[in-house]
Amino acid sequence: MRWKETAASISKLLVGPQIQCFLYHSSYLNFHKKAFLPKRWDEVFGVFHIKSYIFDDTCIISGANLSEEYFTNRQDRYMIVQDKNLCDFLHQLLAAISTFSFKLDENGETYLPESIAQPWNNPWKFREQSSRVLNKFVRENIKKETEKFGGNATTNIKVMLQAPEQSISTCSREMDGVLNSIREKEHLYFASGYFNLSDSLSSALLRCRAERIDILACSKQCNGFKTAKGAAKYVCDMYECILDQFTESLSLQPNRDKYTVFEYFREKWTYHAKGLWIYSPVSGIDHNKLACRSTVIGSSNFGMRSQFRDLELQYVISTEDPKLQQKLHSERRNLFKYQRLFSRKSVSYPKFIPVLSKLLRTFF
Repeated sequence: MRWKETAASISKLLVGPQIQCFLYHSSYLNFHKKAFLPKRWDEVFGVFHIKSYIFDDTCIISGANLSEEYFTNRQDRYMIVQDKNLCDFLHQLLAAISTFSFKLDENGETYLPESIAQPWNNPWKFREQSSRVLNKFVRENIKKETEKFGGNATTNIKVMLQAPEQSISTCSREMDGVLNSIREKEHLYFASGYFNLSDSLSSALLRCRAERIDILACSKQCNGFKTAKGAAKYVCDMYECILDQFTESLSLQPNRDKYTVFEYFREKWTYHAKGLWIYSPVSGIDHNKLACRSTVIGSSNFGMRSQFRDLELQYVISTEDPKLQQKLHSERRNLFKYQRLFSRKSVSYPKFIPVLSKLLRTFF
């Protein structure tokens, strides 16, 4: 939904002082781009991509938006967390971001605080000001990044923020650490709806010591861009090309047999889920039994634009609770049951796509 349409739609809900709406505008979309490019291209340059749904002391962690398709036939992930500390932390984070966002009034008009520079007219000043606010919040709350939740001492959650405009790269840095921490006898399941890995994450996957690594990407038939018009119709081809190239790089690895690449295919559905699941051996008599001890969930697609353009929020959940481990396993299994083996022989895209995807990698 575009800026004016969003404002007009939401302003109807602002029926009292207790309801507020703020709209973040990326400084990567400057005046010249806004003036000369079609409105449908606005989000190409950078968006507020965070998804956090907070209700009192309960929050829903997800990578899903609230458009109709997510409630009907679009695959994503959802996790309910009941914890006051985490909800307070997220509320304070969103409040900090709102201080350099446009406030929407009941008439559909938007305005910035007078002290904040317009992100499209003075992007460098806006980045300086917003960076000061957000980095101050990170410094003051660094000890709160890891929280116990649900009153369960065997489970914790770590929050990771990625804000390229404000020079905050916690997600990309911590994701490398997560993958590097995986041990030889562990299994890794990795999923992304838009497979366009950053160079650092791709390298970390190739270095990963896990005994088995299953990767789930999106088939062209289930890609949300499959019905796109104009230049956007080539987005599916670019994702398929990048997956094809990555699969080729895996085939050149000395340990290539531990990697298996799948694609999600489900008739009449689109795919938007992303995350990873780490399985570790269970101590006891059966040394072959594995349990899901950790997962990463959130807004990031682990792609180039997630690292260099969008405002993202990720969560690393680690647990020793057998019941939660089983729930994580069931979630992962239900997602991967729609997998089919990716075959390089079946790919088909125009000859110019490899060059185009290389030039535009940070935009999709």
